[in-house]
Amino acid sequence: ISPGYARGAAFVYDPFRDAELPRYGIDSAQVTAEHKRFHEALDKAVEELQAVERKVFAELGRAEAAIFSAHLAMLKDKSFIERVKARIERDWVNAEHAVDREIAELVRLFSEVGNEYIRQRASDVKDVGRRVLKHLGHWARTGAGTLPPQAVLVAEELLPSDSLDMNRSHLAAFVTERGGGTSHAAILARSLGIPAITGVADATKQ
Repeated sequence: ISPGYARGAAFVYDPFRDAELPRYGIDSAQVTAEHKRFHEALDKAVEELQAVERKVFAELGRAEAAIFSAHLAMLKDKSFIERVKARIERDWVNAEHAVDREIAELVRLFSEVGNEYIRQRASDVKDVGRRVLKHLGHWARTGAGTLPPQAVLVAEELLPSDSLDMNRSHLAAFVTERGGGTSHAAILARSLGIPAITGVADATKQ
């Protein structure tokens, strides 16, 4: 999905392997506080994405920056925000669980579409969800900055943010189990000149 040739040591990347998303019930008196936590996480995620968008525009150009413009649009989507808040209030659950459920539903809908380009947008939805969850205090990325020199990064799936978070001077190539040539991670890999291959079953186990 990104041309080139590379050789190096395999580095399995799974920063969320041991992450356990908290799920707990709340009472009616806590709904407002959970709504507030959600909005604060959204604001932080928006601020972070705006900085990413500016950096990518400066380093790679307008087309690549548009990937993160789309992520910003998702974060600001009123229907998504209202659905998360409604789930908190309806199911009396914490903000993390409500975000996770809404993201999972959106990923399912995208993944069932016949068009490959639309299906690949599911990874963008996941990326946005993880960014919000990070600012709720969970699933902060680890390991991206610890790549050994000349590493061939092996992962189940790479999200667009993963492609930028790596120490690119140490990154020789990507190998992923899932993905596609129209995925935004693939587009970024090509822009960065990093060879990448996908569809390698059980790559992380091998």
